[in-house]
Amino acid sequence: MRSRFFGALLIGTLLSACSLGPSAGQATPQPQATVAAGQTAAPAASPEATAGGEPSATAAAQGNGNYASAKCMFEVPSGLDVECGFLTVPENRTKDNGRTVKIAVGIFKTASKNPKPDPIVYLEGGPGGNALSGWSKNFERIFAPIAGDRDFIIFDQRGTGYSEPSLACQEYTDEAYYQLDKHYTLEESTKRINDALFKCHDRLAKEGVDFTAYNSVESAADLDDLRQALGYKEWNVYGISYGTRLALTAMREHPDGIRSVILDSVVPLQSSEAETPVDANRSFTTFFEGCAKDEACNTAYPNLKDTFYKLVDQLNANPVTEEATDPDDGKTYKVLLSGDSVIGTLFFALYQTSAIPLMPRAIADAAAGKDYSLLVRLAYLSTMQNKDISVGMLYTVRCNEEIPFDTSEQLAAADDAYPEQRGLFDAGNYTPICNAWDAGKAPADENQAVSSDLPTLVLSGEYDPATPPADAEEAAKTLTKSFYFNFPGYGHGQSVDGGCATDITTAFLDDPTKQPDSACIADLKGPEFAVPEGPITLKSVEITDGHVKSVVPEGWEQVSDVAYANKTGDLAILQFRAAQSAEQTLDLLKQQFSITDDVASSGDHTSAKLTWKLYTLNIQGEIGDLALAEDGGETYVVLVVSPKASHDEIYSSLFIPALDALEPLK
Repeated sequence: MRSRFFGALLIGTLLSACSLGPSAGQATPQPQATVAAGQTAAPAASPEATAGGEPSATAAAQGNGNYASAKCMFEVPSGLDVECGFLTVPENRTKDNGRTVKIAVGIFKTASKNPKPDPIVYLEGGPGGNALSGWSKNFERIFAPIAGDRDFIIFDQRGTGYSEPSLACQEYTDEAYYQLDKHYTLEESTKRINDALFKCHDRLAKEGVDFTAYNSVESAADLDDLRQALGYKEWNVYGISYGTRLALTAMREHPDGIRSVILDSVVPLQSSEAETPVDANRSFTTFFEGCAKDEACNTAYPNLKDTFYKLVDQLNANPVTEEATDPDDGKTYKVLLSGDSVIGTLFFALYQTSAIPLMPRAIADAAAGKDYSLLVRLAYLSTMQNKDISVGMLYTVRCNEEIPFDTSEQLAAADDAYPEQRGLFDAGNYTPICNAWDAGKAPADENQAVSSDLPTLVLSGEYDPATPPADAEEAAKTLTKSFYFNFPGYGHGQSVDGGCATDITTAFLDDPTKQPDSACIADLKGPEFAVPEGPITLKSVEITDGHVKSVVPEGWEQVSDVAYANKTGDLAILQFRAAQSAEQTLDLLKQQFSITDDVASSGDHTSAKLTWKLYTLNIQGEIGDLALAEDGGETYVVLVVSPKASHDEIYSSLFIPALDALEPLK
């Protein structure tokens, strides 16, 4: 499964808070969407794609699909121009039974005055990932840098998200949440999960779902029908994780109309589910060795592997229960952290490039009984993924085109080879599920390498626990016009992590026939692990867009107009002047951070220029020290976010000095 939630969660949260804005009349106003949320613009009249790649109104009858504009199914973020619609196609192209599916589509229009004619179409991972509901919220931060002067098309693959019918399994999601604070044995947990899956399957079957029609071959045909229905001569196909398997299938089945392909975190068709525990073990070894080879990490956290597995034993014997906050709705959940769940938590963290540097300290702090907050938060986010996956689609695809090529003996042997991971994967459990799922068995070519001469960019991450570099290398061998790059220190989904990988991706899109400049990879030395920082030295800064003067720590980076953070992103400070009352500012901050509980002032602090009201916030498991000072109809804001283990030091060495130093910028 793919994940998009933890990466830069703290920084992303603080950046979002910046939308509260500095003083009115002084900040640059945010642009407004040219198409209001839920509305679409009329398509172009020409049957050919225009210079901007506009969909064609008369193209709707081409191919096997019919496209119709529709109200957007999601809230369109301010400043974005998005056109939405549904593509209607046969449910099963091998059966003439009249049943159809509707594919939900969002076209994110470029703001460029000179748009390129070849858009990018994104293929979500999973399988079963709901693309539109999540990526629409984060488009500007994640995909806009890649889209550039091209339109960017996101659609929910058949069986997922807003597409109809949905193969989502609320029964499974409910059970996963129910088990959050339970300490079941593997056998007890598996039985309950399987019962939920079978209830979901039976419900979908009664609704008439033809499980044999929900697979990569049908989805690849949907993709080609969508291109024709929208009137594009050619486009760039971009897949992450399972989306790469779908992209490879499209390259084999429907190469016409594909200008280039980006395969990020590759799942070759010939890969095996039995390799999953092996891949996870490789990633764990890379992580432990990475810390051991890093002088600062090894000094701070010696023998990290031993510490980790002692923590596993410790928590299996005496689990810990703490609360985690849902970043979407602010609800809190009790999460039981056992040793087995910590293994899953590390696996989940290694997906996230931004989480990898934080894990040695998180493991050491938990082993010392000091702080479990990051591990608990990751454990919750791993479960939270189930809300963004159509689990019925996941099992339908895997039972059709992956599991049939592994014997039950191979899957059981994979579990036996790494018994400590059994609770995480339990590969052998696919056998009873798939035997009852009615997904059919894909033909042999669904287990064979795809050969293609389409220009292809192939990317992998050194730490990726699910799609290792070896899989990307294997896929690239039969792609004769491919360029392959592996990124030290990166996890899963390299192209959306910013920096070097994003630069290489955009360079490839500019000219997919030319090898992109990859000199930046030489500067990647692996994770910069979070270690105790030592005494903080402050420096004075003018935060122009925040309209204040204050102090920030030496060595911290400016991550937005008004925010600074340390290199690992787990400590941050936000300072600005807002054109509203303190009460309004507090309400907006609570809304931004999904805080639903009342927040009362914990005291006051008086500096030479301002009187501050102090508050303590829970921001995704981190401590947020907030100070608000109202003066002349405006409010001055200081927010410092820190982990529990380092909070007291940061409070005294940064938060209080910032309150004493902050003053208006004339």
